[in-house]
Amino acid sequence: MNNSFRIYTVFFFFLCINLIHAQDTTEVDTLKNYRSPKKAAILSAAIPGAGQIYNHASVKGQRRLWKVPIVYAGLATAGYFLYDNTKNINVLRTEYLWRIDETLNPTGLGYNNPDYQNYTTDNVRTALDQYKDWRDLSVVCIAGIYILQIVDASVDAHLFNHDISPNLSLIITPKIGLNTTGSFGFGLTLLRK
Repeated sequence: MNNSFRIYTVFFFFLCINLIHAQDTTEVDTLKNYRSPKKAAILSAAIPGAGQIYNHASVKGQRRLWKVPIVYAGLATAGYFLYDNTKNINVLRTEYLWRIDETLNPTGLGYNNPDYQNYTTDNVRTALDQYKDWRDLSVVCIAGIYILQIVDASVDAHLFNHDISPNLSLIITPKIGLNTTGSFGFGLTLLRK
């Protein structure tokens, strides 16, 4: 008997789950404190970091713009590695073509660039492939940082007016009466202490 009572209680709870709701009793957000996630994402897509500036232009008198230098530092670092890897690819490609094409190397000299005189042709080809992989990784890093800052601006705008103070409590109260479907339920209320 006791076991079947537990089963019915759990079954009843899952039937009434559609009535559970959260109610925020904080002040209604005013339009001047609202941050649009769509606008933040569009601004960040147009100019990296602009969505972060839009979200934190005035937060209770503070200017929290610490994310913008991180965005630009990440993009600049990945951009530098893209530039450096592309430069090395061009030098190694010239060296490799010099070694395998006899029309480019009429003198019979084994190397074109003295920096690579101790490299074999296979070593030059391996280094060329390695720099191509690093170049591709640099492009992925730039795209990842760009997309991440757009997502960050949008999520930050979504959470702009959410109350995250430690003075929140959750009170579970029974809901008295029937709803339109004829079932009982439980109500959740979020209160500030």
